[in-house]
Amino acid sequence: SRGFGFVTFGDEKGFGFVTFGDEKDAIEGMNGQDLDGRNITVNEAQSR
Repeated sequence: SRGFGFVTFGDEKGFGFVTFGDEKDAIEGMNGQDLDGRNITVNEAQSR
């Protein structure tokens, strides 16, 4: 499993880690979902 991510809530940005067994499943399953009335965007974490 792998942890990732940068998370956006509309105009607000935040950071959180979500661990799924498969990166593709996590992005496809969570990206665009509603969380407390806000649409979330989930992307793979990027190295700085």
